[in-house]
Amino acid sequence: MVAPALPRPAMGGYAAAGLLAYIVISKYQHHLPLYRLETMSIQWGAQLSRKSMADWIRLVSDWVEPIYKLMLCELLAGHYLQCDETPVKFLDPDEKGHRAIQGYLWVVSTPGGDVVFDWRLTRRHGELTTLLTDDYAGLLQSDGYEAYASYAEVHPAVTWLGCWAHARRYFFEAQGDNPRITQAALRLIGRMYRREREWDEQNLTAEQRGLERAKPEGLARTMNSLKRLAVWARQRIRPKSPLGKACDYLLGQWAPLSAHLNHGVSRLDNNLVENAIRPSCIGKKNWLFIGHPDAGQRSAILYSLIVSCQRHGKGPAGLPQGHPHPAPSPDQSGRPAPAHPAPLAAQRVVVGLPLGAYCDVSMSTSETSLRYSAMPPS
Repeated sequence: MVAPALPRPAMGGYAAAGLLAYIVISKYQHHLPLYRLETMSIQWGAQLSRKSMADWIRLVSDWVEPIYKLMLCELLAGHYLQCDETPVKFLDPDEKGHRAIQGYLWVVSTPGGDVVFDWRLTRRHGELTTLLTDDYAGLLQSDGYEAYASYAEVHPAVTWLGCWAHARRYFFEAQGDNPRITQAALRLIGRMYRREREWDEQNLTAEQRGLERAKPEGLARTMNSLKRLAVWARQRIRPKSPLGKACDYLLGQWAPLSAHLNHGVSRLDNNLVENAIRPSCIGKKNWLFIGHPDAGQRSAILYSLIVSCQRHGKGPAGLPQGHPHPAPSPDQSGRPAPAHPAPLAAQRVVVGLPLGAYCDVSMSTSETSLRYSAMPPS
């Protein structure tokens, strides 16, 4: 008697779960393009075509999409978001000449929480409303891009917070223009960050930090000194000079920058979410562009899980704690059979690749629920 072959995640294919995880991690964590993986596979004695690997990436992204939706739902149910966006080129088969077009990965996160990437074809203001919905209420931190200001303006329950790292960068780059003024501004900003580090070391609560920031000897005094310096300098320098642009940015962003005084939970800058974007920026230097508009969201889903796993100190190749099965197996229809749902709901994003539970995620800011079924929705 011959024992039946072990079930494979891909119906009719030879790729085991470990190989699928290796390909996804190689591309989205180690930034290897598929053509390079194809070349490497020849050295292993098993040539893997780029088309097969692209199909497997699509399969894995379909498996983990319910987890991705839950991550986004939980972020929107919170009250503090950091946002940014980064351009990524893609190929549109309908475009004449098949030239590369610019799309965008929008990124939403919260300090210490998950990181969610979302693929959009444009950077228009309406894309942010589609991503965050009209129901979000809380703090929204970003750079000075007008889309975030517009979103906060039409949503009264949203408070826009600025990024002091961007304000500092303008003055840092203007040091050759007027060293005396720029160094004075940099010293004042540095004083603010030193205060924040001291409060971090004291493990202050958000409420305590808010009280410290608002004290006359706290950040309020330093911010006011910086504003007076910018107003004074702005009247004495060329508007288009580097220092003029630094002062214009600071004064133009003063409302969201000074809003930190009223919210002790916030961080002074958007560096955490910008650091989360960095892997995708390294990746696009290697694979240059996304091969199809539909593939953009697959990349967003897989970047979300890998970057979130790294932030939580979990290896993306690992399996969720207590998960009894190494990978889902396909049923006779070719669809992956569902994995056990309890660990996914309990562990949120602390999951591994690949997983295959199908579920519907109810997107609501008041309630998050998962409904698992034996089959994906038709």
